[in-house]
Amino acid sequence: MAWIEIASELFALRWEIVWVIGALYLVPLVRLVTFPISLGHPFFMIFNRRLGQFEHLVAWFRDTVVVTYLFLAGLWHISIGIDIGKSDRIALGAVCLALVLLSIANYYWKRSGRRRLLDFISIHPTIHPKEFIDHLLCCAGGVRHHFPNAPYQTIDPCHLDFRSPKFRRIGLINFLAGLWCTIKLAKMPLLALKWKGRDFFMEVCSSGELIWSLVCLWMVHAEVIVEGAQSLAGLQGFNIYLFNHMSFFDFIIAPLVLAARSKMNERKAILLPRFLLAKNHFLDNPLFYRILGIGRSCREFGMVFVERRGRGATANAAVDEAAEKLIRDGIDFVVYPQGTRARGRLGPAGERIDAGYYAVGSLERLKRDADHLKKGPAHIATTAALMLQGKGIDAQINLIPVALKGTGIVVPKGLSRVKPNVTVRMHVGEPIIVRPQDVAGIGSASSQPYMDFVLQLHRRIDQALKSAVGIHAELERRFFEDMRTLVEPLAIEEMAVAMKQWRGEDYLVHAILDCIYTCKAKHWRPFLGRLIYLIRHDAPRDDLLAFKGEVAEKMVGS
Repeated sequence: MAWIEIASELFALRWEIVWVIGALYLVPLVRLVTFPISLGHPFFMIFNRRLGQFEHLVAWFRDTVVVTYLFLAGLWHISIGIDIGKSDRIALGAVCLALVLLSIANYYWKRSGRRRLLDFISIHPTIHPKEFIDHLLCCAGGVRHHFPNAPYQTIDPCHLDFRSPKFRRIGLINFLAGLWCTIKLAKMPLLALKWKGRDFFMEVCSSGELIWSLVCLWMVHAEVIVEGAQSLAGLQGFNIYLFNHMSFFDFIIAPLVLAARSKMNERKAILLPRFLLAKNHFLDNPLFYRILGIGRSCREFGMVFVERRGRGATANAAVDEAAEKLIRDGIDFVVYPQGTRARGRLGPAGERIDAGYYAVGSLERLKRDADHLKKGPAHIATTAALMLQGKGIDAQINLIPVALKGTGIVVPKGLSRVKPNVTVRMHVGEPIIVRPQDVAGIGSASSQPYMDFVLQLHRRIDQALKSAVGIHAELERRFFEDMRTLVEPLAIEEMAVAMKQWRGEDYLVHAILDCIYTCKAKHWRPFLGRLIYLIRHDAPRDDLLAFKGEVAEKMVGS
């Protein structure tokens, strides 16, 4: 029969196949021979890490395609050997099946190493990222890996510096390495959950999030300085961290604030905050949910998933869920009130600089007045305070503004090229405190007193973030520098006086400036000239708002 001839040709013993299979099974065979040995000295880790790298490269192909081939070949040779009475064919089939069993044993050996790594990182979350990767690779190496009592090198979460003058470009290899680490770290908590349960899962999530942050920062050779974390030492209550949003890198470095706070308190605390995540990205997207495993880990941890275009009941449900989890579980939340990343900007010389503060959202949103922040954080804090009041709990909600400076340079919105050797600063501002007695008598979420309280709290959040970021001073400094090339000195003095009225609660002029500097450079001078004219002639506010809409159209179309 034709299938017998095909099988005979497919499973025939060829030396080139033997050499390929031997190479693919190099690490499992070395592990089998050295099984009683356990090594962990940095000198031996150099060689074991290399074997681990090779193992990670070939493991999937060997344990799927090659194992299937060997299993079928083993059955074929044994059956033929029995039929024709040749012991050498039976022995060849037995070797094939033995290699299949070796693949299975190697899988459990590697899983045992990953479990020991989980124990290690749960105790030592501030391990240096390079050492963590070395341990991870050695767990798949040819010799059983022995973990030290403590990391050989740790980091200071308040100030870490991975900059390297020799490193000038983030290439494809760095991206693939970062993706590989993300996949491994995303799936580790799921292994922890199956192994030791939810409490251990929470510890591994916390440590894993911080380590992921450190690995990403190490791969782009960034420096991160956390300022003002001392103001959080001894802070009691439930915490909501409010970040300005300029880059997807903002999610990566957020855990450093909590790690810095833990250092200030001189204790190991839960480091991983909860985020409000887009449901379509993390639950509905197969890549993030199943392949990378990020969505599954986030769901198990209890992140709040939000419909990005949700309105009415959908938005209220997300607020109620976030407030309930904040009070029930006592784990910090991180919220980005801008709702999306601000658009990237260029400096006077065409260099990449941080994104702005007001230039966020769609064109429709940009045209509206004071719609640069979402009211979600104010709703969550107010609802949580009402829950505390209803339960008779005397505690407080801390809204902690954190200004990010530099992430918009690393990788701004609209660009995929990552810039290395950037210094990122995280400035922790003074917390806004909401107590149960503050919300006494405001009624339900549909009442007018409730809405008034939310609006007032929303304005306080806006002011706190603007102060922490320092956006107004930055915009005015650049505005007056450019003004010297547009008007005479006397007019500059007039503008300095005229700008005083815009330094209070009304920030429309600063929002316009932010949008102007987000446009292409060719539009700066014409728009700045018109803005100067409007301010000097005391134009009505409606005219300024209409001008902002015109600038926004040009900015979005750029």
